[in-house]
Amino acid sequence: MERNTSTIPGTNIKVGGIFGTVFSSGFLGNVLSPFFSFGSGLLLSQITHIADNLTKETIQNWVKRNYVDPPRKGRFYDDNQVARILIFNSLRRALDLDDIKLLLQMVYDSTKGTLAERELLELFNSSVQKTRDVASGDFAGYEKAIGKELTASLEKKEGDRSKIKHIIYIMLTAYQSSLLKQQAESLLFDLKTAARSEIRKS
Repeated sequence: MERNTSTIPGTNIKVGGIFGTVFSSGFLGNVLSPFFSFGSGLLLSQITHIADNLTKETIQNWVKRNYVDPPRKGRFYDDNQVARILIFNSLRRALDLDDIKLLLQMVYDSTKGTLAERELLELFNSSVQKTRDVASGDFAGYEKAIGKELTASLEKKEGDRSKIKHIIYIMLTAYQSSLLKQQAESLLFDLKTAARSEIRKS
């Protein structure tokens, strides 16, 4: 089954879109660089502009519930905060917010803070793009497609690299599952719409 994995997770930005091939340039490919090239961070309105179906109110609620830190630069969210928001947004249809927070805390603990959230999003994005043809939850397939590259990308980071890979595979499974759920909901909507149309005609 073909899945729409041609956007950066959590965003409505197409891979290789207006910013060119930077979004598909490989592991640690500076996914967020274009967003921060003109200032020191992003405003809520700018984040919701690039995020997929995410409102200011939702982000403010996440801040209030301590899933995301308040803006560190006045009203501006820095690159790691934006990355965290996008990760939450990409996984929230499949996982509870508390579970997403736990995964991110595990990443931090496992790398002793040496893997920033921005870098995690870049790894996650590259992993999503390179596992398009791997079934959701197929850890052996993930390992074959991206295992060596992930290991190489994590070489300079402290901590348990095997655990970080496992966490990224969980994130991949959740993200791919959410895409399948969206596809099923869309197909069901089309079916219901067709059924209502038939009723009106009869």
